[in-house]
Amino acid sequence: VCMELFKMGELMVLLSGKAGGQINSHNKGGTYLKNFAMPTNPRTIYQISQRNKFTTFSQQWRSLTNAQRLAWIAAAPTFAYVNAVGDVKYLSGSALFNKLNINLAVIGMAPILIPPVPSGVTAVTTIVPTYVGGVVTVAYTPTPVPAGSSWLLWATPGLSPGVYFVKNKLRLIGILPATIASPDIITVLYTARFGAAPVGTKVVFGLQPMNAVTGEMGLMLEASTIVA
Repeated sequence: VCMELFKMGELMVLLSGKAGGQINSHNKGGTYLKNFAMPTNPRTIYQISQRNKFTTFSQQWRSLTNAQRLAWIAAAPTFAYVNAVGDVKYLSGSALFNKLNINLAVIGMAPILIPPVPSGVTAVTTIVPTYVGGVVTVAYTPTPVPAGSSWLLWATPGLSPGVYFVKNKLRLIGILPATIASPDIITVLYTARFGAAPVGTKVVFGLQPMNAVTGEMGLMLEASTIVA
């Protein structure tokens, strides 16, 4: 596809579209060419489950009454968040509805049709994992998990000790509900997802707090251990 634009009396030709194995595109700097790469789509059961949740709540949004949708739109500015570059951002009403209800669905809670009042979360302050003799344990504070909270437990498979960027390797392996006390043996949860990690590898664990009433999510706290 070729688009021609006139700017200040000059003819500008902006190329866009795919031709063979290359893609023509353009940005503020002008036109550029890049190789086409087919996006990967592993379609794991975990990905499919998450996509199904999004589909379910997107459809449920359309079934809300007009008054309910207006209430979510009005509530959206009260759930402001800070993005990766430090800018304050706001979700749309439908995005807020989806986000909070998907979070609640992960911990097995019923959906909320009326927007909640922002209540925040109780942060995880420490996490100390161990993996010794095939037994995986995680200790944490505060303990027990605070009332009205659920903590999402994340982990990686066994990694090389020299690997430090693990964001794309963390996977949800379980939920720690309120009143569960530290330390908690999580061997079954870990091996069900990854199997046994080889001795000498590094495993990273993360705990992410969630308000089990509103669906608000807090920041994940991570720590690693070497399998012994």
